[in-house]
Amino acid sequence: MLYIVTAMYAEAAPFINHYNLKRDKLMKRHELYRSELGDILLLITKPGKIAAAMAVTEMLVTHEPSKNDFLVNIGVCGSRETPNGDAQIFICNDILDHDTGKHCYPDMLFKHPFTEAGIETCSVVINDKSLVTIPLVDMEASAIYQVASSFFPPHRMAFIKIPSDNLETSHVTKDTVTGVIEAILKVICEWIKPIIDSSDNTALKPCSSDYSANHKPDFTHTEQTLFDDMSDRLNLSVTMKEQLRQLFIYRKLTKGNLDEIILPEIPDGRITNQKRTILFEQFKQQFLQ
Repeated sequence: MLYIVTAMYAEAAPFINHYNLKRDKLMKRHELYRSELGDILLLITKPGKIAAAMAVTEMLVTHEPSKNDFLVNIGVCGSRETPNGDAQIFICNDILDHDTGKHCYPDMLFKHPFTEAGIETCSVVINDKSLVTIPLVDMEASAIYQVASSFFPPHRMAFIKIPSDNLETSHVTKDTVTGVIEAILKVICEWIKPIIDSSDNTALKPCSSDYSANHKPDFTHTEQTLFDDMSDRLNLSVTMKEQLRQLFIYRKLTKGNLDEIILPEIPDGRITNQKRTILFEQFKQQFLQ
């Protein structure tokens, strides 16, 4: 089984067309595509660490990988250097989380034709080269690695990035992003093919809701109380509750517990929807620290 993770549809579209992937409608909260044989899954997370963490968590909890499966994160990125005329393909040997300073190191055990380089994952778009210390910059890699490492060993993950800009994003469009990916599609797919062929390609059956529930980390009584308290005090919508549940799962997978999670200060009385959204966003940031 091959798991492909992209942040945007513009990055995913060439792979969807190449592998003739169809939308997996069982996964409703995030865009997941699937090959006819079930040997390829492609996830679109949306940009940003929180969005990536939540989407990958849901995919891997509901479509749990086996020991022979492989995950590859593919997408465009920023570069401290000006990209040359031809699309250059990098495979990341060092992933730095800009916010926490934590480094992650995928193992480079598979032979590849790419240039190895480090990437720095930031929570916001970075346009100032002085703010980053590593050649490449994106907004998802560290979160994807942290979640996926609970399911995959380091040598069965790869992070492939193609610079689309030198931290000047004003000219980057959906069409230019798709064009960058299409330019390297053949090389990427040729590299991936032996990895797919050498894996256990038994189609992974879509899980029922019971299967999903059985494979989610169990919450302790204290953790469930924290979840309920947060939901009630902020009067979260159904969508927000599900986002919060996915964040709790992400935290359990990466940290093993929900220690040091602090509820936001919520004023007495009714709060506006705008204030609720602001407080919820502030609370979500704790899960990536």
